[in-house]
Amino acid sequence: MKIDDLKIEFIHINKKPIHIAILKQKCQKLLDHSESIIDLRVELIRDTHSRSHKNEFIAKGHLNFKGKSSVLSSASDDILKSIDLLVYKMDRVLRRKSRIEKFKRHLNIFK
Repeated sequence: MKIDDLKIEFIHINKKPIHIAILKQKCQKLLDHSESIIDLRVELIRDTHSRSHKNEFIAKGHLNFKGKSSVLSSASDDILKSIDLLVYKMDRVLRRKSRIEKFKRHLNIFK
């Protein structure tokens, strides 16, 4: 997958080029770490709380591998912080997947 295939959706947020550029930059690192990513989709959502009327920004990521998919989300009061948290969670999923594959390879060697 190439970074140009990244799908970004804005829900109740004005589309700004800076947010797109930051997302592409951070997701490029994810794509460099793993070649098994088939599809990557990110949704940026603004949600206003009914009681406090404060904005909460939710970043939701859909990460599709060969044979498996993961849906991750993060929420905070700042959109950039939500993006950072989401990318960190996605990176943890990729690292875990890599460790599991490495462990399975070593198990096959000793059989």
